[in-house]
Amino acid sequence: MEAASPCPLALCRVPGAVLLVLAVLLAGCTPTGPRALLDGKRLLDEAKYPQAVEKLKVATSLLATNAQAWNYLGVAYHRAGQPANAAVAY
Repeated sequence: MEAASPCPLALCRVPGAVLLVLAVLLAGCTPTGPRALLDGKRLLDEAKYPQAVEKLKVATSLLATNAQAWNYLGVAYHRAGQPANAAVAY
């Protein structure tokens, strides 16, 4: 009778360094919605209002229930001289 392997998963055969590299690569990935929100806020802070509007439109389409994304979009529209769009976003 053969002794049971202490690690029955195929992953146990993968060298630890490969798993470490994979973990580091995956940890650096930010989902598209949050990334668009962060980029939009940065552009808003840099007074790049038209670019902020575009990023924040992406953010609100991906994070439809995120109040902060909608508020930033409203501010970006307002500062870009689009009060009607700002009112809809707010």
